[in-house]
Amino acid sequence: MRRKTIEPGDARHLLLLKQFGEAWNAGDIDTLISMITDDCVYCASVGPEPGTTFVGKAAVREGFLAMLAFDSGGLPRAGTLYIAGSVGVSEWSYLFRAASDAEFEVRGCDIFEFRNGRISRKDAFRKSFPDPTPGASPAAKDDDHSALDISHRLRLKGANTRETPQQYTERLLGYVEGKDPLKVQRATPKKLAELIRGLSREQLTRKPAPGKWSIREILARLADAEIVVAWRLRHILGHNGTSVQAYDQNVWAEIFDYAHQDAKESLGFFGLLRTRNLAMLKALPKEFGRTMAYIRSEEENRSLTW
Repeated sequence: MRRKTIEPGDARHLLLLKQFGEAWNAGDIDTLISMITDDCVYCASVGPEPGTTFVGKAAVREGFLAMLAFDSGGLPRAGTLYIAGSVGVSEWSYLFRAASDAEFEVRGCDIFEFRNGRISRKDAFRKSFPDPTPGASPAAKDDDHSALDISHRLRLKGANTRETPQQYTERLLGYVEGKDPLKVQRATPKKLAELIRGLSREQLTRKPAPGKWSIREILARLADAEIVVAWRLRHILGHNGTSVQAYDQNVWAEIFDYAHQDAKESLGFFGLLRTRNLAMLKALPKEFGRTMAYIRSEEENRSLTW
């Protein structure tokens, strides 16, 4: 029987998973984050969905840190790695010692998806074997590592880390810290095109979790948002001190049927509008200040100067 040759892509993904596992066991969060895509989706093995879904580097970082903390104290054991093109599977287990000095094990696997040499999705599953200590229960033991207890703590973690509007703004600004904002905006259409190149219809329409948007919906949203930006910029520049009204993006998504918009057409439209908006901004005098009022509701409005 002829031995099957490992494809170059499979070999790279196999090495990536091996390095990811080593970084995970070492608790090296910075290395872990360097291996994922900007839009990575992490579906934790426990939480209220069931599981808890984290989307984007900042959120995935929080999810990784939470799960690393929950599994701390266990002895990690690497399992078999499987690669099939752009999908990989990693088996793993943790060995814990109970208060009775008996050992118990938590086993699981992660399903990975790869894109451009990085991890774009990590979907985790686990089997939890009960602590053999007589009378032990998740509600009574702080150090219990059963799925029920971890799920409860992860749910609390998610509740405690919900972003405020200010935190959301700071996170977005952090993505362009030290960079030229106009250059970042100019590069966005090309970057998005690279991210979706080669994706199947199923990948473009899949929602990472209930209540979350698919890639197709996000691209349609970006196109419509750029229309709003185009109007707001021109309205503010032409009418100093004017006010702009907020809108409900979820209502727009339903009315304008984001779920069935063509992804490539949405991206193309977004790119054309972005190019036009940047050309307009570039033509403005350097010293050109404006003030505007942003009205979100009768109770919430803000004054901005730029």
